[in-house]
Amino acid sequence: MSEQYKIYTEKIIKKKLKDALRHPPLPNEICMTYMKDLDIFGFLIIADMNIQMKAWRELAKQKLLRIEIENHRTKTIKGETYYIFVIQSWENGMVTSIDYDLMGMYAFDNGSFIVSGFIYAFKSKINRDRIYEYVMKGLK
Repeated sequence: MSEQYKIYTEKIIKKKLKDALRHPPLPNEICMTYMKDLDIFGFLIIADMNIQMKAWRELAKQKLLRIEIENHRTKTIKGETYYIFVIQSWENGMVTSIDYDLMGMYAFDNGSFIVSGFIYAFKSKINRDRIYEYVMKGLK
């Protein structure tokens, strides 16, 4: 059975981003990400992030996931500052996925950020850094 592939252009991704940013983030929305399965940009609320953090921590302990501090970035989207980290699948000490996040390719005002993995964009640097510390604590 053949797989279907979607072809994205910068124009398509910017339209999806514009749709997602129609309303200002709600107080309980902690970060934005591109949700590949749903084909939308969406926001994670704090309760969902707490669940996600625990899952990430377990995968990181098993050496199946990493958040590399070298991938932390400060980027702008529609003139607003966001603090970025990237979740990457790992196995045998290497990144296992070569999927590039569409957010990194087209969403940022101040240049592309081409990296394999899943990009999460936080409005708060403190939140980004605390989640990183929780997931990766003692696992370098």
